[in-house]
Amino acid sequence: MDDARVRLIVCTVGGSPDPIVLSINRDRPDAALFVVSQETKRVLDEQIHPRLEKAPRLCDIVVVDRDRLSDSFRGISSKIREKLREWQVSPSEAVADITGGTKAMAGGLALAAAVLGLRTRYVAGNRPDRLGAVEPGTETPVDEANPFELYAVLQQEEAARMLAEGYPGAAARVLEEALRKSCSTELRARIGALAGLLRALEAVDRFAFSAAKSDLGKALDRLEMEPRLVGGPVVLERLRNLRDHWEACGSIVSSGNKPQDRPQTPLMLELIANARRRRARREFDTAVACLYRATEMFAQDLLWRAFGANRGRIGADNLPEEAVSRLQADGFAPDSSGFYKLGLARSFDLLRYGPEELRHHAGVYEALKPHLEFRNASILAHGVASVDEKKALELEEAVLQRLDIAPDDLPDWPSIVLSLE
Repeated sequence: MDDARVRLIVCTVGGSPDPIVLSINRDRPDAALFVVSQETKRVLDEQIHPRLEKAPRLCDIVVVDRDRLSDSFRGISSKIREKLREWQVSPSEAVADITGGTKAMAGGLALAAAVLGLRTRYVAGNRPDRLGAVEPGTETPVDEANPFELYAVLQQEEAARMLAEGYPGAAARVLEEALRKSCSTELRARIGALAGLLRALEAVDRFAFSAAKSDLGKALDRLEMEPRLVGGPVVLERLRNLRDHWEACGSIVSSGNKPQDRPQTPLMLELIANARRRRARREFDTAVACLYRATEMFAQDLLWRAFGANRGRIGADNLPEEAVSRLQADGFAPDSSGFYKLGLARSFDLLRYGPEELRHHAGVYEALKPHLEFRNASILAHGVASVDEKKALELEEAVLQRLDIAPDDLPDWPSIVLSLE
């Protein structure tokens, strides 16, 4: 619960005035709003104001029907909104004391407090007959968090479930809904950090690395102070490493219109990690498309190393004469600028004319061909077929093996444990 100083107390008036006097004298707020009925208005001047040690500088009343819950809620919530603006008080600095008044009045204030983000208070104490009034001198204020803070914990549990199922964007929306209703400054900061982390993961899923870097950077500013919010220091360290990795991916993406000057390995690994997440979500066609593009990127990097190619675009002048002769014999001709743009199969085959240390990659396509063919027939490529889980997993395993990538090399997300406690 937020420990912000109480600047505004909203009290329902009716029954014994002692709890109201105790509550105001304890907090000495700057402002007070009294919820009264036609029958209890006179209690303010006769039994409450004279007993206040320090009267609030700002006071007002709202008159409601003591027996109508809906009337009480509408009148109270409207008046609280008005006074929060007029008196420049934030919801986290206000307390709703529901001790006095009828059940309809107290219920109306409790509902208004929950919706508007106020904390609640009830003055308890000894009741000799268990059901009657509190015994004078035994009054004890009991402060409670806003009910929506409890709601936020439930939302956090739902967000954790969605993240575990691989849907960070949906999880972020759940937390953002809780963020709009929570009043505690501390809780809002925690929810905001977790929602920012989830937005970063969602951005990575759609290859928006610049947005991911920004969202994660803001989230880490808070998570660094409380690693337990995501599962501890080990998870936090993994997120830091991923931030650096995503920055490298973003750099490759942003240089897409410039000549290739570095390996595309980070982005290639990200594509494979993305494919694994898609497969886990049963998005098999998209998973296979990511794996195919990762294989293309792997081949492009090899051609860059072998012949100075630019993302698969190879200058005829950079190729050995025997490679050019082979291309011509197979019906391939350079474009008007003297460059070849080759498909995946021909890209790998061309490596047999490259440096000795790269020639063993020339057979990669033939090894992957049985698995890649169903990609070509899929609805996201050149056909209308759908890919099933078995085929997606087979291609994933084949790509990892033929591209010599260990699962530990992939930028998989850590097991994040969302917590607001």
